[in-house]
Amino acid sequence: MNEKARIGVSLLTGSIAALALLGLSCGREPASTAKRPDPEVRQEGHKTIITVPETGDQLVFGATEEIPAEFPQDLPIAPDCQINNHFKSSNTLFTTFFTSKKIEDVKEFYLVAAPFQEEGWTMEGAKQVARGYNVEFRKEGRRTIISLTISKDPEGTNIAYVTNIP
Repeated sequence: MNEKARIGVSLLTGSIAALALLGLSCGREPASTAKRPDPEVRQEGHKTIITVPETGDQLVFGATEEIPAEFPQDLPIAPDCQINNHFKSSNTLFTTFFTSKKIEDVKEFYLVAAPFQEEGWTMEGAKQVARGYNVEFRKEGRRTIISLTISKDPEGTNIAYVTNIP
């Protein structure tokens, strides 16, 4: 993936995630008129890290090779994926990956579910959506939804994990 494309995908995904993380929404009055402290923004190499002062929640986007420490060790990740972004809010971790493989080559890993079964995860459902697939897994009271979507520029597959963490 060329650097401009990776930065574009990361910035778009990061911007959307930042809005969700900071609790912004259209059409609703704020619960309080008190000024909230500004989030801390820092640059570490190709990564931008935004920290919410009240909660300590972080949004990390940009080129990174580090899977967040909170990512469940027993949750399989398709081979040849590169992590793009991640953020944690309360007990939910949102992590996105990219692979240059076509969605047809990636979906079997998730839809056959053998790597997940080996780790004790049960597939609760899978459905095809407009540009890909959504798959839901459960294990010991935990729930993970994985979305596979086609990426046209750069060509490949975006993979988003939304999982609850202890």
